[in-house]
Amino acid sequence: MSKKGKFAAGIIAAAALLAVLGVTIWAVRRDSRPALPDLKDASVQEKAEFLASDDFGKLEVERKQQYLETLRPDQESRDQPRLLAEPDLTDEQRDQLIKNLMPVIKPWVEQRAAEYEALTPAEQTARLDQIIDRMEEQRRSNPQQYRERMRRLTPERVNMFLEHTDPKTRVKIAQFRTNLEKRMKERGVPIDW
Repeated sequence: MSKKGKFAAGIIAAAALLAVLGVTIWAVRRDSRPALPDLKDASVQEKAEFLASDDFGKLEVERKQQYLETLRPDQESRDQPRLLAEPDLTDEQRDQLIKNLMPVIKPWVEQRAAEYEALTPAEQTARLDQIIDRMEEQRRSNPQQYRERMRRLTPERVNMFLEHTDPKTRVKIAQFRTNLEKRMKERGVPIDW
């Protein structure tokens, strides 16, 4: 074999070796990722505590999304909002939960904002009335828990939430909030935030 042929064969062998090594390292790293706890049947508090943990926070966004999908088998689950309102979380855990979840639920937030904006004025009013009715039901059924939940809705937390949305969505959220407050005033409902 000529010198050029030996050199080319060496390059090909080295490239093949690097490819095999790369695939091996990828497979080992992928299999060595820590197993995540099965929280499907866990309480909202247990879910919230794990999702606020550093272990969950360190996961890449795609893995966080996959994990959240295992926690809510149906799309109608109300666990995500309840996670943020979990009364037994510390303020630090709640802040970390927001930081950990927002990159994952950002598409959901943007979709909800766009859906509201696309409604007719009458449909928007009906949607606001549904939200206000739910808030009033929560206020009546457990006034202390409701007050505590509203206390936790600090401007800092709202800003932390908004940091993870694009400018167009921020405008939509601000308009929604303005509309909600206006409708609450029209109905004589106190604004607690």
